[in-house]
Amino acid sequence: MKELNIISTYNGGIKFLETRNNVELTIFVIDDQEFYASMLKQKLEENPKYSVYTFHTGEAALDYLELMPDLIVLDYHLDGIFTYAKKGDEIAEIIKAKCPTTQVLLMSADHKLTFLDELNSDENKILFKDRYTEEFIKSKTHEIAAQKKDTYFFSKLMAFGAFATFAYLAYLVIS
Repeated sequence: MKELNIISTYNGGIKFLETRNNVELTIFVIDDQEFYASMLKQKLEENPKYSVYTFHTGEAALDYLELMPDLIVLDYHLDGIFTYAKKGDEIAEIIKAKCPTTQVLLMSADHKLTFLDELNSDENKILFKDRYTEEFIKSKTHEIAAQKKDTYFFSKLMAFGAFATFAYLAYLVIS
């Protein structure tokens, strides 16, 4: 169940869309440790073009996938406080199925997970919570933002090319 109905009324929906108008990246931080999630959110929100949402279970975050997050930072052990919660790797699979373009960073403070081959492949590399985590996540956000800008520019260029081709063909037909 959603904790907050974001677009509950027409005016509320307009206000929500206005606040998201200048958002460059939408980021979800999913961690059952409230302190760590809020600390990471605070660090990421230093960039005013990032919209960061925190969730304490993966199930709660799944309710908001319609926001189409660009990046999800997901804790592996989400059942530390909420014993009913699915683990991060299970939530990551659901997210990848529903939002294939969203990048998911799986992280943990449990260094014993380095022994699990499925969490250390190139495709599913796990990030460990240490002093370098914040910098790695920030560099990942810069990389994703650059990719989005390139994609946006390319799509505008293609649209212009299609328009120019159509205009040229119309000119040929008219003359």
